Amino acid sequence: MIWQTITSAFGNSMYSLLNNGKQLLTLDFHPSSNAARVSFEMGERRVFLLRKEGMFKNKVVLRDEYGNTIGRIGNENNRTFVSVGDTRYYVNAENINNSETAINIYNTTEQAPVASYNIDKSTIAAPVRESLLMVLCWCLYAPEKISAAL
Repeated sequence: MIWQTITSAFGNSMYSLLNNGKQLLTLDFHPSSNAARVSFEMGERRVFLLRKEGMFKNKVVLRDEYGNTIGRIGNENNRTFVSVGDTRYYVNAENINNSETAINIYNTTEQAPVASYNIDKSTIAAPVRESLLMVLCWCLYAPEKISAAL
């Protein structure tokens, strides 16, 4: 899988998740509100809000359109994880070259990655990278109709 930049206009960033040339979803990120509007190819649309919370604003939390917390990014034993619902996904980033990075997502019980994608980290800001990661983990955790498309 690969996240591909579709367009960037008026401060908004739009990305498409491709798997073997097939578009799975489109994410439109608004940096002023840290809102990620996701359109799935099967017609469903969702809005996710990325927030920094905690006393020192060091916790990244993903909220749905109703304000409910559905996920968060954290660190444990020098390993980054994304917690969605009652499932925890561990994240491993490997540099391919100066600008491109391969992101592998592991379930706690599996040795092989559940999902992996490439991302150009030189052109994508940190909040956008976090939203791309958290939305993909939510898709893995999501109902069968969404996760089956992945």
